[in-house]
Amino acid sequence: MAISGKVKALLKLQGKNNKGLAEYLGISEQALSNKFYRGSYSGGDLIKIATYLECELAFIAGTTKIALTVEDLKGKCIENAPAPASPGDDYDDDDDCSVPVTPGKSDDDPLF
Repeated sequence: MAISGKVKALLKLQGKNNKGLAEYLGISEQALSNKFYRGSYSGGDLIKIATYLECELAFIAGTTKIALTVEDLKGKCIENAPAPASPGDDYDDDDDCSVPVTPGKSDDDPLF
């Protein structure tokens, strides 16, 4: 199953619809339909879609799993970034982006 089919299946499983996803991504329903048809998704699109669907997008190699989150978009200045996940979360003040930063997370990831 192609990415579009998987996204559509997850939308249905989550009881969500194309309109809600399009609004979350900050695009029209027609633009979302075009993405589904063409299968054209940026990495940022996939991260935001996974967040909207309450899923995890990750690289898995053996027993190592590295999850991709909206924090990975930090500095990319995306429109309609998701709101902080919880009241304790805050926005990064280092740039003009509206990407939430979770307290306790460090930019100095020991894996890299």
